[in-house]
Amino acid sequence: MASTTSTTDSELDLRVLSARAASDFSISRTAAFLSRYHFIYVFLLCLCFVFYGSSAAALIISVTLLDLNIIATIVFASVLGAQLLSSLPMWATLLFWRACPPMEGTIGVDARGRLPSVDVVITVYKEDTDVIVGTLLAAQRLEYDASRLHIYLLDDGRRPELAEIVREMGASGALRHPLTYLTRESNAGAKGGNLNHWLRASAEVAGEFFLTLDADMQPFPDALAILFGHYYGFDRATRERLAFVQAPQFFRQRKPGGFRDSFDVCLMFFCKTLNPSMNRFGCVIYVGCCALWRRDAIESVNGFHEGHATEDAVTGCTVHRTLVPGTRHTWLSKYLSVPIAAGLSPPTLPALLDQRLRWYLGLIQMFVHHRGYLFASRLTFMQRVAYLGSAGNWITGIVNFFALLAGTITIFAMIIVEAAAGELDNSRFAWAFWFSTFACFITFVAWLLLPGAGWVAKIRGSQMSYLYTSTFIAAVFKYFGVNIAVQKTAADVDDERRVWHPLMWINVAALTAVFSVGGVAIWQVVNTPGKKETGPILQIAVYLGVWVFLHWPLWLALVGYRAKEDEFYAKEAEGTPDYADLAVNKLVHQTRRRTAGSIAGGDGTAGSEYTRYSIRHGTMSERSFEEVRDMLDEYRRKKRESLTSAGAAPGAGV
Repeated sequence: MASTTSTTDSELDLRVLSARAASDFSISRTAAFLSRYHFIYVFLLCLCFVFYGSSAAALIISVTLLDLNIIATIVFASVLGAQLLSSLPMWATLLFWRACPPMEGTIGVDARGRLPSVDVVITVYKEDTDVIVGTLLAAQRLEYDASRLHIYLLDDGRRPELAEIVREMGASGALRHPLTYLTRESNAGAKGGNLNHWLRASAEVAGEFFLTLDADMQPFPDALAILFGHYYGFDRATRERLAFVQAPQFFRQRKPGGFRDSFDVCLMFFCKTLNPSMNRFGCVIYVGCCALWRRDAIESVNGFHEGHATEDAVTGCTVHRTLVPGTRHTWLSKYLSVPIAAGLSPPTLPALLDQRLRWYLGLIQMFVHHRGYLFASRLTFMQRVAYLGSAGNWITGIVNFFALLAGTITIFAMIIVEAAAGELDNSRFAWAFWFSTFACFITFVAWLLLPGAGWVAKIRGSQMSYLYTSTFIAAVFKYFGVNIAVQKTAADVDDERRVWHPLMWINVAALTAVFSVGGVAIWQVVNTPGKKETGPILQIAVYLGVWVFLHWPLWLALVGYRAKEDEFYAKEAEGTPDYADLAVNKLVHQTRRRTAGSIAGGDGTAGSEYTRYSIRHGTMSERSFEEVRDMLDEYRRKKRESLTSAGAAPGAGV
């Protein structure tokens, strides 16, 4: 796998990334308002669902106006019914959405005044060495008591160079936190087996908590302050059942504002809307990294699950079905909306399809393993609905794809038949057009009204859900024994420069069918004797435009578009401050609103090293305001020098 980032060796880089991530995942004023006045949100959501149901009714009316035969009408109505039914659990889950800003509880200390002991676990397989080293360096910058933090590198690639790098880092005497290299003889159980090997190897020196990170997930300096602040923000009764706190994943390819995030690499709807909704029932999905675990919680289920494509989510659900030792209550999980690390997403659509194929296969395996959720023991009723809703988030897009395909082909075919028979009725098709157009419009409006993720993120998510149809179909075949290659980890990518993937054939075939039938329909209407009808042509044009719009990421992929790491040091336009300046300015100027929450020292007073500041709706941890200002001044000085040298270079050769 080719490297897509350089080793992060600047603390300013991480702080700028942290400010950018906090800003990108910040809670909007509208979301905060709806979270506070939840009854208004419930009313709007119900209104959205009415709109969504109205769209199905409008499509059925438009089909009825076309006088389809009874079989075609039944098939079409069945597809629309499946579309509504598959989305019901998701809509029911979204009723309980609330914003999840990080809380700022005071971290508890033991009788000797010590902070909780915590291990940072970094799992690696065959990622590039410089990516792994960057994560190790970032972990060393974690702001926490060095005597209470231990970092582990779990290498399933068994690479001698990594062992040597860890040894040299230890011998240098420059490590802030202890670092241990662990490997094993085989890769049995994949990532789950790797973590279980660490659980056994570290049993005698185990910390009370551990933070899981992937090889590319570089933690921000204040990651533990944010996670522990959120954990200790809950009351004691909740903490006694709290197995893990999950933070969203943030990827460097995520572009500011989301307009250029054409592949929705951060899954913003899942991170900002769906998982916060599941937070209400204490069944937040564990995504494999960026989660702070209690060690006794994972030990109560005998470690991480092995043998599934997505062992992380399966493990999380298993924990939710397990009783807390000595009680009659099951474990809970909670969510916070601020990223605590920055990672790397697959940069191309083919690589994303490989990754999503593994996720979909894991989704099916998880559904079967946990008895379809509805029959899973010890889950509450709403937890079962929420898990079905999380699955529906993925499946609804697939059902929508086939519903749109069936509707488009049906309407185009009817236009061809009617025009060929010389019975083209403009008024009838005009009514069908307006009803079907209303259906598309009202569905779109209902989708955009949902809070949490922004409207751009919802559009990107909708487009990608159509492109993932092929991956779900392939995952179903794979589950039933068809030999389809599935990547083992996110690093298992053959060539990031690919522009084509065999799974794209389904979308390309659908586009070919739609445009072919649409072209024939237009030709038939134009060549029909008598008065030229404009209604059918307008209807065809609108539907073709919808298909082009929904497959926009596919067009980008075919011309070689890659979701490159955002160059936040580069100017967006001449004379416009680059995003780094904006992010660091937020870091400096908005830190003036200091919060009272802080990590307590041994005597119960706030430790100055961990003083917390509020940045917009997120949190940052800085040693001092002056230090951040000094870093900004140093950054700007280097920026001016680089611009000056770049401007002088052309004249040097004259």
